Amino acid sequence: MHGNQPQTTSSSRLTRHLAKAAAAALAVAGSASAEIIYHQYNVLIPANIDGVYVNVETFQTATAGTSVNGWDLNPYGSTSLIFFSNTGGGMAIGTSCPFNGQTFATFA
Repeated sequence: MHGNQPQTTSSSRLTRHLAKAAAAALAVAGSASAEIIYHQYNVLIPANIDGVYVNVETFQTATAGTSVNGWDLNPYGSTSLIFFSNTGGGMAIGTSCPFNGQTFATFA
């Protein structure tokens, strides 16, 4: 030991090291946003096996998957509304529910 410096234990050195690493990680990570981003689609979904194909990044829609490059979502169905995800995210099946003379989907 030199002079009046207290002895540093490995535990306190580790704590200081982890604190510096956490501060560096926060500086590199930047900021995150919890903002909700949405787009309203005014598209009819045909009541058939094809439905409509949607690319959620480009907002492009069509009734044929080959017409929408990189489509993400495919709502379709002739008796109930089914959502299929091209990326393997699964599907949601719903039944229709009338509201003010219009029909909206409800999901199970």
